[in-house]
Amino acid sequence: MPGKRNRLLRLGFVLAVGSGVLGLAIFIAFLIVLPVFRFPAPGGPHAIGTLTYHLVDPNRAEIFSTDASSRRELMVQIWYPAKAAEPLSSTPPLTPPPPSPRAP
Repeated sequence: MPGKRNRLLRLGFVLAVGSGVLGLAIFIAFLIVLPVFRFPAPGGPHAIGTLTYHLVDPNRAEIFSTDASSRRELMVQIWYPAKAAEPLSSTPPLTPPPPSPRAP
């Protein structure tokens, strides 16, 4: 019986290693066939500005952390046109309408 047990253990080891190698080969093949999409660098005549904010809510505990003192955090990035393409024209301010006569 010990010989049969050794053969089963060896077969299990070979199957585990073979499955791992096959999985790794499939993963590498997917990386080659389906590459990660990357956006092109911004281009064009208009400049782009960004603002980045790191917001922390001190009143809410972070539920995905083992640290009891950590709080909820949020990173926000705002993209905006940095320079106007044309000069902006100003409009006169709105004037309130005249009061309507009251009915007797």
